[in-house]
Amino acid sequence: MDIGSLSIILIVGLLLLISIGVPMGFASGFMGAVLVFLYIGEHALGILLSRYYSLVVTYSFLSVPLFILWPPCSNGQT
Repeated sequence: MDIGSLSIILIVGLLLLISIGVPMGFASGFMGAVLVFLYIGEHALGILLSRYYSLVVTYSFLSVPLFILWPPCSNGQT
């Protein structure tokens, strides 16, 4: 596929997903995955999954669950 047809698929897909109420972040992520699948092929899904996993599993994200879980465990004590 050429870049023109991929751009049209991206714009139409984003407008469709946003018009049915899908949040912008999910719509752009989904359309990005679809375009990578169309442009590169089936083996691109494994590449995408490994990239997403490596971005999520970082040491800096370790504190996020602690900030979410700590207030209910502390019973209002500081």
